[in-house]
Amino acid sequence: MTLSSQLLDEAVRAHGHLGPFLVIGLRTGLLGKRLCNGEVQECRVETIGVKPPLCAVDGIKAAIGQATLSVKPSPGICAIFTATSGNRVAVRVKAEVLERYRSVAWERCEEAAGEVLRSVGEDLFKWLPKPRPTSKSSSGKERFT
Repeated sequence: MTLSSQLLDEAVRAHGHLGPFLVIGLRTGLLGKRLCNGEVQECRVETIGVKPPLCAVDGIKAAIGQATLSVKPSPGICAIFTATSGNRVAVRVKAEVLERYRSVAWERCEEAAGEVLRSVGEDLFKWLPKPRPTSKSSSGKERFT
């Protein structure tokens, strides 16, 4: 799935400005959607709870549409997508990408967003299938097969 100019425009309108983390979120969401064969049922985003990294959540929301989205604090950015089939995939933003764009000056936001748009997915993300949870442990945590 590609990032259309229409989706980018809609995301910028909803978010308020164009910046690198909005585009990182859009690309994360589109990759997750592609890996789920276009059928994302829910997405759990683990992210740094401050801006600008938190801006990625708006991009993911714009990319996945009506799927259920939840957010939890984390030292990085990782989105775990669950397809309607139950299959799950995790898309993690590489640490070096976070560091590169975390301190971009406001006046460079659009330029940095353009860099993210032109980047190759493998340079931005790591992704892998997640096993399906089979049950919950007595502590409430998911157990995986």
